[in-house]
Amino acid sequence: MSRHGSQRRGLLAASLAGIALVAILAGCQQTSAPNVSGGLQLHGTGIIGGKDAGGGEVFSASVVALSARTSMGNQIYCTGTLISDNTVVTAAHCLHGISGVSIAFGLSQRGNLQLRPVVRTAVHEQFSAYFPETARDVHDIGVAQFSGGLPAGYRPVEILPDDAILQNGAQVLLAGYGVNSSGSQSGVGTLRYTSVPIIESNYGTTEIRTDEQSSGSCNGDSGGPGFILSGGKYYVWGTTSRGDEQ
Repeated sequence: MSRHGSQRRGLLAASLAGIALVAILAGCQQTSAPNVSGGLQLHGTGIIGGKDAGGGEVFSASVVALSARTSMGNQIYCTGTLISDNTVVTAAHCLHGISGVSIAFGLSQRGNLQLRPVVRTAVHEQFSAYFPETARDVHDIGVAQFSGGLPAGYRPVEILPDDAILQNGAQVLLAGYGVNSSGSQSGVGTLRYTSVPIIESNYGTTEIRTDEQSSGSCNGDSGGPGFILSGGKYYVWGTTSRGDEQ
């Protein structure tokens, strides 16, 4: 995951100012591969070894999907988090070079998803889509503004005000619409979640690594949130960025 700590970066007119998030590095295979997160960014598929969201979870009201127009209609391909009534934070690679994007509200594309057109996007000024696999701090974070308002039942989540809690061993919650089988690459389009521990809180200055040996994120979970419970309340602290298959 990407984790922008206390940094404040302006992004969009609404901006990334005030967004202090980390990128999560996460793996897609059920091996010893750990995951990296960083300030709202996620490269991978769906939640492996997790649970389907039922809608009653406190955090599910803040998680959305990114959908793009294809020859087969609108298809979910990434995940995002509501941080205001019209702004979603996600991975930069989920926005780079992609047109016809909508924000999709709903637990599954098998149901009645409500779409809101994205009207503006911005990615971190230091993000590059062409980074080597071994790169750290790739600034894989971006924001998307949409029109049409929030559907009933949805609400933005607060950003973690102090990332001192993000230490090795801390349990964090990941959520996403990605695949739930790395082998068959099936199950994309359904919101799922799981809990994993941080194993390297200082993977980079803006990234954190999580242990996903038995459960974790995969393709389609990119841009999905990293939540942490503090004082009885869930806060978003990062976004899924990419997998580490070492």
